[in-house]
Amino acid sequence: MKKIRLYLTIFVFLLLLNCINSVGFQLKNISDEEDILNVKVWTKTFGGKSRDGCFSVQQTSDGGYILTGYYSEYGSGDFDLWLVKIDSNGNKLWDKVFGGEDWDYASDVKQTKDGGYIITGKTRMYRYPEDVWLIKTDENGNKEWDKAFDKGTYEYAFSVAQTNDGGYILTGNIFSWGYPVAHIASWLIKTDENGNKIWEKIYGGDGDCSGKCVIQTQDLGYAFIGSTTFYGAGIRDFWLVKTDENGNELWNKTYGGEKYDVGDYIQQTTDGGFIIVGETRSFGIQTSDIYLIKTDENGNEIWTKTFGGDNYEEAHSIQQTTDGGFIIVGETRSFGSGYFDFYLIKTDQNGNEEWSKTYGGCKFDQGWVVRQTSDGGYIFCGHTCSYGDGSDDMWIVKTDENGNIDDGNFEPDKPVTPIGPYQCIVGSDCSPS
Repeated sequence: MKKIRLYLTIFVFLLLLNCINSVGFQLKNISDEEDILNVKVWTKTFGGKSRDGCFSVQQTSDGGYILTGYYSEYGSGDFDLWLVKIDSNGNKLWDKVFGGEDWDYASDVKQTKDGGYIITGKTRMYRYPEDVWLIKTDENGNKEWDKAFDKGTYEYAFSVAQTNDGGYILTGNIFSWGYPVAHIASWLIKTDENGNKIWEKIYGGDGDCSGKCVIQTQDLGYAFIGSTTFYGAGIRDFWLVKTDENGNELWNKTYGGEKYDVGDYIQQTTDGGFIIVGETRSFGIQTSDIYLIKTDENGNEIWTKTFGGDNYEEAHSIQQTTDGGFIIVGETRSFGSGYFDFYLIKTDQNGNEEWSKTYGGCKFDQGWVVRQTSDGGYIFCGHTCSYGDGSDDMWIVKTDENGNIDDGNFEPDKPVTPIGPYQCIVGSDCSPS
């Protein structure tokens, strides 16, 4: 009888132990899941005591992110081109600074097929006033080659993409002084995989015809968005140009009203059409609003939307999301807590707003580019004067699929002492001094 009781006691003990281990294992899994969820949202600032900013971000093949913009703390010149690699949690892995003794900065970066990076922007390192600059690096940010392109005047590039043949397409502007007004033309440059120029094209009439963002299209031609004062109905209009694979113009379209309308970003959508975004002063509520336009494959307008309040809004980037809708980033002065805040808008496939969020402190915070991430959330970057160590810093924000950054543990970097005309007193409203 005693043996039976002993065996029964041992059996119950082992059963309880197994239950405890099972519960512990389940709790550990829950804890791990919470850890995974927590890393979906974070914010980071990078920079020194002076002025630094971000113009481009992309998720990389390893799950991390590549950032580029400008740096003015310890580089060779007043401003230098800055390339920053971070992991999936926003921790910096490495950074590289490129430039000479004067002004150099980057406007766009893309990961290339070999795992490296292609960067474009402008430089004064080779000739004054400025040249278009193209830099190719390996996966660790080490420069493999760089090229400068000039037309003997003032040139700068906004956008670059790797093409299906392994080369690159980039767009920018050629600025020349003239009387009574300056003249700006859009410039498209096609290179081989080593950055050697294959062809170039200049687009636009008299006045100001600028190119801002270029893509390779499904038919292997190209499309770019910008703005024009030469064509269109208003003071300035959105300007969409479609070319063949050799840069020969097939058609161009303008969009806008009687006032000032500027296109900033373009993407080809899954139906073969285009989505373009920028700002409008012809439509909307007040001074400037975000202007969203959907077209068919021939640039014919399907629908338009405006977003904004009773003050100033502008968008700089858009991407079609996996649900067929769109994500937009820019800045707002109508909403949020500061003089300007990051402004993130999610729409459905017809451009109807599903939600919007603002991010920032009480100073100037400007969102520049947004991308949907592999976990369904969003990453966007720009410049912040509200957080970080300097007058401007790179600010990178990673959200969940609903634009949330507060996981219950969110603490932004400390506010900085304001520099310039806008002052911030902790616990008070933000207003011009």
